[in-house]
Amino acid sequence: MSEKVSKTSLPSEVDEISFLDFWRVLWSRRYVIGGLCILAVLVALIISFSRPKSFEATTSLLPAREAGFRPDFWRLRDEFPGTDVLIAMLTSRVMVDEVVKNHNLIAHYQFSTIDEARHTLQSRTTMYCSETTLIFGNFNVSSPYIAK
Repeated sequence: MSEKVSKTSLPSEVDEISFLDFWRVLWSRRYVIGGLCILAVLVALIISFSRPKSFEATTSLLPAREAGFRPDFWRLRDEFPGTDVLIAMLTSRVMVDEVVKNHNLIAHYQFSTIDEARHTLQSRTTMYCSETTLIFGNFNVSSPYIAK
């Protein structure tokens, strides 16, 4: 009995792909590759120029803890208030209203009421405290003049 061996069961002579083969494929598809790169750059440019500009104002505060420095609002307390108290004071309605009035945010953003300006300011402001009791504040706006 003779057995027939199919060509598919034989191992191929060359399983390696050379660098030259890769280069030939890349060269034959150079217009597709170049076109995709140019398309990606154009899409990135369109997205970056169509988005509104955003500016960020950042500040860092280190509250004083010396016994010699005691502002009026601390005199009723026997010890230094926690940073949570200071953050609450900085984000209070009175402080936010003063910032809105001092920077004329109602006219700049064309709000009809101070409540709209207050809400916008509070939604764009982040206050947090680090482990070393530094208080950080971030404020995102669309105008470089307000971010100063």
